[in-house]
Amino acid sequence: MIATFTRLRIRSLAGLVRMIRLMGPIRKQLSGAEGLLHSEVKGFSTFTLWRDREAMQSFRNEGGHLEAMKRTRHIGTAESHTWECESPPTWREAKAAFLENKKKALPTDRQGL
Repeated sequence: MIATFTRLRIRSLAGLVRMIRLMGPIRKQLSGAEGLLHSEVKGFSTFTLWRDREAMQSFRNEGGHLEAMKRTRHIGTAESHTWECESPPTWREAKAAFLENKKKALPTDRQGL
């Protein structure tokens, strides 16, 4: 299984409006995503669990999600951590893995899009 935890930091009110407009197509894409095992959204953080890396990359690189990634620089900054796991982590465990990875990452490893 592949787990991904992503956090988006909205830079401005205009960024918030842009993100709200992009959320509908992303939700629609997510609802039909092949290989999606679990998804959770809290605020502007997401945790998804995928059957395999190919399924995750297919979702990431298409449709509404790809469009949102292209526009992130007009919205704020995004950070994510993706890892392999043998059993499904809880939200708390996924967030802890994200934060631990963030501590280890160099500033250039983060994407301020």
